[in-house]
Amino acid sequence: MTSFVVRDYGGSIMKFIKYVVALLLSLPVLGQADSLFGSDLAGDRKLPKTFGIGVDYFSLDQPFQIDRLSISTLVPILPPNLDPALIGTDSEVTHGDLKIDVWLLPFLNVFAIYGQIDGETIVDLSNIGVPLPPEVSRLAIDYDGDVYDGGVVLVVGGDR
Repeated sequence: MTSFVVRDYGGSIMKFIKYVVALLLSLPVLGQADSLFGSDLAGDRKLPKTFGIGVDYFSLDQPFQIDRLSISTLVPILPPNLDPALIGTDSEVTHGDLKIDVWLLPFLNVFAIYGQIDGETIVDLSNIGVPLPPEVSRLAIDYDGDVYDGGVVLVVGGDR
């Protein structure tokens, strides 16, 4: 079985994300109102808590259909009229992340997400009707890495 490993070592990006997460974690301590700045803009309306923390985890095990597959080698190993339905594929993924958000203004929420993903996809070519070397007949693609995201939520509302 042949394995391929894909890794992302974005060191400078990860340092930046860690600084943003640390900043977002420290902001709620600075403000005692329902939003850090401008809570007087809300009048007598009840505002959400200043900050939130959430944890997500999911696991996925799913077969899927390949529409097209090409493998570049010196000698062609796949027939040109290969039926993709003969290729077996299965993917297993686990993912966990931490989401932190802060209400900077009564109408503006900022969030950051950091997590990890680990997965493996198996491509099984043993049923295509062509004798293949063992290292090609069943390909295992292992991957893992960091997951990060961020954004803002702009809120608009009225009396109802």
